[in-house]
Amino acid sequence: MKRTVILATASILTTTALAVPHSAVAGAPAGPPVEGRLIASPTEVGPGQAILLTGIAGGHLPRRVVLQVRTTDGWSAVERKLTREGGLFRFTRRAPATAGVLAFRVKVPAAPHIGGELSVTPTRRVRVSGERLVVRR
Repeated sequence: MKRTVILATASILTTTALAVPHSAVAGAPAGPPVEGRLIASPTEVGPGQAILLTGIAGGHLPRRVVLQVRTTDGWSAVERKLTREGGLFRFTRRAPATAGVLAFRVKVPAAPHIGGELSVTPTRRVRVSGERLVVRR
């Protein structure tokens, strides 16, 4: 009898844990939906080298998009642009002088006048090495 109750309780707890989203369990806000596409090229650079960030934010009309970089305080806006028709965007950034990993995403603010909702692209990481990298072709 004792074993049956323990197994039943464990089963209920496991089922409940699977049904509740992680953000609700952790008490963190869910955040905006992740949509669109973001490509960072190259994924490893040296100090001062260019990083090309391209992607699609969705929608047929031009929309404002915001390139963000992850900091210790959260996401910080570094550049704003309008997409081309079809939602295409392109940003170019220079890697900092210090080694580390940069995390980028593009925020697409809500645009109620054209039916666009707030979203963000998937996050892309770029490793900045301590040495300047040479690309050979």
